[in-house]
Amino acid sequence: MSYQGARHLCVTFVLFLVFGRVGICMAQYDVRMSQTGSEAAAVRKESKKFKRGSPNLRLGPVEISFSGGLSQEYNDNIGLSQTRTEDDIIMTPSLGIGVAWPVTALNGLNASLGLGYAKYMNHPEFDSETILIQPDSAGEFDFYIKDIRFTVSSRMSLQQDPATVAQLSNLATFRRLTTAQGLNMEWDLNKLFVSGGYQRDTFQSLENERFTFLDHTSQGLNAMAGVRISPTLNAGLLSSYSLTTYEESTQNGSNGYSTGLFASMVLTEYLSGGAMMSFQGSDFERGGKIGDNTDFGSMVYSMSLSHKLNRWVDHSVGFRRFTTLGIGSNFTDIREVTYDLRPDILRDIKTTISFGHQWSEDSQSLTAEKRTNYTLSTELGYQLFEATMVNLTYQRTEKTSDRLDSSYEQNRVTMAVSHQF
Repeated sequence: MSYQGARHLCVTFVLFLVFGRVGICMAQYDVRMSQTGSEAAAVRKESKKFKRGSPNLRLGPVEISFSGGLSQEYNDNIGLSQTRTEDDIIMTPSLGIGVAWPVTALNGLNASLGLGYAKYMNHPEFDSETILIQPDSAGEFDFYIKDIRFTVSSRMSLQQDPATVAQLSNLATFRRLTTAQGLNMEWDLNKLFVSGGYQRDTFQSLENERFTFLDHTSQGLNAMAGVRISPTLNAGLLSSYSLTTYEESTQNGSNGYSTGLFASMVLTEYLSGGAMMSFQGSDFERGGKIGDNTDFGSMVYSMSLSHKLNRWVDHSVGFRRFTTLGIGSNFTDIREVTYDLRPDILRDIKTTISFGHQWSEDSQSLTAEKRTNYTLSTELGYQLFEATMVNLTYQRTEKTSDRLDSSYEQNRVTMAVSHQF
């Protein structure tokens, strides 16, 4: 593998390992390896082209792409209930818009917006109250000051599926709006690279007044410095600080900080991996109605390994320990194992099999819970026409809880058709 190819693959793994999450989580911010200069700008320009095909409309240098889709899902337990399970068929039409504007050879604006609407055939009371906004809806503007690259970014998501939040049970919808705005700088000094930035995340519940006690704002700073030890090995230091404040007095606000090490490597042409380990501390306020006086201070980590077994099969495995802000507690401590298998054995059909096992425990609040979440999914994708894709997905989720009536099982079968106009 060439030096440049190994470098790009290393960058990809660091992005995967230390990417921060947006939502009801403790601020863990996007720490990315720097790549600046005209060569890197060309690479980014290629990587940011529209995923679903060529642009449909050009207005001078601005390229605009449109896509649409329709999914039909059968869900045998829409309310995440242990004893009173109800099933339904959910129709979700969607529309995607992408915009790319190369302002100069090095500076550019890229934005995407995904919209959708969920219609329940048997339980219309759970229909989307507003248009849903897909989590990958975002905008980025890159600009340079000498050799330093700056990125101004904004992300937005409006979702209502409660199954993606491990702490929840006995709930059919969890409508919430999350946003993130940030400014990041990256400076590439060949053997050395440094980056840093600021990010502001917000969470707002849209479930009337039921979950407004979770509404909060998190602000944070992050910094990273690394060295390219060899063409196939990068390593360095990273750190962050965050401040979380709630709009109501139920949850406790917090100050969070972390400092640690990261590394990414290409072991062979077919085997790559990376790891991050840091000490994370979170000091919480006192006096919230949840009655939780617990702080967090421990090591967190993220490790992954990707292996191309042969021309037909590649797979990857990951291990993580991280924390999120709690729901009725200060925080939730989570350990997770994931495995993805991508066999290429059926002609013209893209196959992905994913497994996830998650152990989580709330801090010592009045409603603290210990739980195990297990997910198994299989997805088949078929390119029906040049611009039309058909996906068939089966997903099974099991939650086991030490709290009465909080365990559940759920099966979902989804057929989705997407088209690039």
